[in-house]
Amino acid sequence: MKKILFLTCLTLCFCVCKQTSVYSQSGRGQRGGAGRPAMGSPRDAMNYDKPDDFVIEHFPPIPDLSLKQRADVGAVLTKEQGKIDRQMQKKRQLVEKENKSSANKSEKAREKFQKKTNKIDQKINQLRDNSNKKIKKILSEEQYRVFMEKRDEFRFRKEPSMQFNGRPDGQGRGDRSGGRR
Repeated sequence: MKKILFLTCLTLCFCVCKQTSVYSQSGRGQRGGAGRPAMGSPRDAMNYDKPDDFVIEHFPPIPDLSLKQRADVGAVLTKEQGKIDRQMQKKRQLVEKENKSSANKSEKAREKFQKKTNKIDQKINQLRDNSNKKIKKILSEEQYRVFMEKRDEFRFRKEPSMQFNGRPDGQGRGDRSGGRR
């Protein structure tokens, strides 16, 4: 019971600290305007290149699952979902490109497109297989069997990364007119 209470408190503290650090990066309230971080480039500090994070919205019940197992399985699945999302974006871009120029495509070009999409599908399957192997090491035999039955029931949602353009009114730096506001 003490372990569960401790892990719950630790999780809550982590969540609160993460939210506080996000709000402290907003740059509001700083004197002098733009609110840029003091060190490093603004791109690095504001996570522009960081992809959106995924959060498990629905975690189906698995019998006798400890908090540590749940956290470990959740971490593996969210990481997998992020990688799968990047592969799906690549596939969407390929399909859009193909649809734009599909009027005069030769058979050879269509085969090349099909090979590229099949390769992306293979990568997605490989990602799932690797995640399943990791999860099998975390769970017991019975838990893993239930997990595989309920694998498609897991639901994710995107947590958008913080986009920062320097001003609270949403306008970029280039359109400043006049003096201080």
